[in-house]
Amino acid sequence: MAWYGLNIWGSKPIVRGLLQQHHEYLRRLAQISGAVVKETANESGWYLVKDQNSTVAITVDLLVADQSRRTRWLDAIQAFQKSAIALSEGD
Repeated sequence: MAWYGLNIWGSKPIVRGLLQQHHEYLRRLAQISGAVVKETANESGWYLVKDQNSTVAITVDLLVADQSRRTRWLDAIQAFQKSAIALSEGD
């Protein structure tokens, strides 16, 4: 699993919500890094690659290449945390 992966199992609404939020997090990381989300049959196995033809996950250096990317990555992390908290509280 890549360093930005999410390990969740089950079909409860909170798990489904976390998976959807994880997908959104990956999309945000893709925008920041210039990568694309590689969607797999296993929804919890999605990962980031440089282009759709690649199967090799990107490395963190694409997210920390400059201050703007580091700031946007932190924003993406905080947005995911807020949504996870809201899901756990039933909001």
